[in-house]
Amino acid sequence: GAVFRGFNSMKVMTNSRLLSLGLLTLAASATTARGDVMTLTFQNVSPGADVTYSLDSNATTRSTTAGVMNWVGGYETFCVQLEEYVSGGNQYIYDVRDVADVPDLEPGAMGAFRAGLIEDLYARNYASIDSAEDAAAFQVAIWEIVHERGDTTAGGLTLGNLGLSTGTARFNVGAGSDVVSLASGLLAGLGGGSETYLGFGGLRGLSNEQYQDQLIVVPGPGAIAGMIGVAAMRRRRRRG
Repeated sequence: GAVFRGFNSMKVMTNSRLLSLGLLTLAASATTARGDVMTLTFQNVSPGADVTYSLDSNATTRSTTAGVMNWVGGYETFCVQLEEYVSGGNQYIYDVRDVADVPDLEPGAMGAFRAGLIEDLYARNYASIDSAEDAAAFQVAIWEIVHERGDTTAGGLTLGNLGLSTGTARFNVGAGSDVVSLASGLLAGLGGGSETYLGFGGLRGLSNEQYQDQLIVVPGPGAIAGMIGVAAMRRRRRRG
């Protein structure tokens, strides 16, 4: 069977990558308070990997690229919706919201439970994304959380409903790829095995009624300093 690999097996971003991320997100934080508006021009998805998916229990399959979404100015996001789109070179105006207030597959907001799962995913794994498969797996995990409908007779989505090959939302990739096993490991690690969900205070939603909504990280100086410190310490250990 597949071997699930989560946070501990992902590669850690280099110190320079974290410093760059810190400068960008601190700059973004001035314009990404709740209730603000942010104008972004989309470039591409990279790093990432092609995946196939269905949102109707595998009856209809489509293809897309999962990974880091890049915007002019160095901004990086992950997207929320599979059935809405953005195009390279086009500009989009977004309302900045709390993650729980970002719309999901159905009319209305995704709500506190899905938002809590996404924040837990970011808290446990975001700083470890350092390859195309890592980025694609992280994006697939977000899509599964947002699009899986769960058991409506038992009150909706639960951790037990999050499976990439079962349920309403299903995902697959080409032979030889570890994206699905990586994403499955990320989902299996949510809640820490005991429904203990970690918070991620620097995460915001970017919402547009017509186009694909996004998630952007805007950590404060302390969070960035801590991330850089951990990366530097690990680099010193590897050199020792």
